[in-house]
Amino acid sequence: MSMITEQINRLRKAADFRHTIGDYMTAGLHIEAAETIEALSERVRAANMERSTAYYNGGWIPVKERLPEKNDYKSCHEVYDGAVLWTNEDGLVGMGYYYESTKRWSDINDCSISVIAWMPLPEPYREDGAV
Repeated sequence: MSMITEQINRLRKAADFRHTIGDYMTAGLHIEAAETIEALSERVRAANMERSTAYYNGGWIPVKERLPEKNDYKSCHEVYDGAVLWTNEDGLVGMGYYYESTKRWSDINDCSISVIAWMPLPEPYREDGAV
């Protein structure tokens, strides 16, 4: 049993006790606290599930699920505007582009490639940690 579940159970038992001795106000506060903890816990659990779905498999996004959009692109240099990292069925990884107009992937040498997943480029490294 998790620590959160234990705390909720304690609050509910305390509410039952307070209710039996006629302290309805405190019983209500205990119940309200238990319900708030349950609701917040569920929100955190849902957010974690959403986050893990977004970042599963090391951050790779299967092309079957989604293709790059303009806001996915980061530029590490003007030459690479619009570039993303890609991977293919052979496990090769490279940097390249997805052309919405032609529905075509290419590497940075403009050679057509078959891509199964992609991810945005990371921010460039900075010694001082600034971005």
